[in-house]
Amino acid sequence: MSKVFKLVINCDNAAFEDDPVAEIKEILKKAMQTLEREPDNPCYRTMFDSNGNDVGRFRLKDER
Repeated sequence: MSKVFKLVINCDNAAFEDDPVAEIKEILKKAMQTLEREPDNPCYRTMFDSNGNDVGRFRLKDER
């Protein structure tokens, strides 16, 4: 069965002002760690920036 991965990150807050690339890299690193822990499980997760703000979601699910 094939899978679909979707990710949205809202970069519209203070955590992204000084170094947006570093902030995005850290968020993606945390998403990757989640996927590595649960590689075969469909998942839907909220992502947080370094200030603890909800900045987006990622989802891995089976494609029908």
